[in-house]
Amino acid sequence: MDNLALIEYIIEDHSRIGNDIKSIGRLFTDQEAIYLLQKSHGEWIPGRPDNLLKELNKLIDTITSLKAGLKKHFAFEEKALAAMIGELLTKSLLSQHAGIMKKLDDVESTITNLTLNSMNRDEILEKEMGVQRELGILCEMIEDHARKEEVLLDMLKAGLR
Repeated sequence: MDNLALIEYIIEDHSRIGNDIKSIGRLFTDQEAIYLLQKSHGEWIPGRPDNLLKELNKLIDTITSLKAGLKKHFAFEEKALAAMIGELLTKSLLSQHAGIMKKLDDVESTITNLTLNSMNRDEILEKEMGVQRELGILCEMIEDHARKEEVLLDMLKAGLR
């Protein structure tokens, strides 16, 4: 695959948003990550302890799938783009990818370590809002990264034509 075809592939990969987060071997795109997080984020109903454990489990499943998919997507991008973008931009790309993965790990750890047994409703609500806040930050990180990457890909595409 030539450089222009690689860039076209990555751009197409970024534009696809799928609903099936469990598909084996599928690459997750940055846009798909945003969609999945926003979907999980939107389904969460604060202050409902009866639903909380179910929602937390769904959220953990989403994050686990998201991490696996983004890991594949990022690895492909890093390999495909390194020769075209040079050392400094590759370092920046790696740093952004590492930051997103770290934030995913942090959010997953926060959710996994929640102990709700002895909490009253206000404490549960406070913890839920904290998780919501962290999900919002994660969505913003992925959206910001996707915007930057789209500009870079468009510039590369124009330069290769």
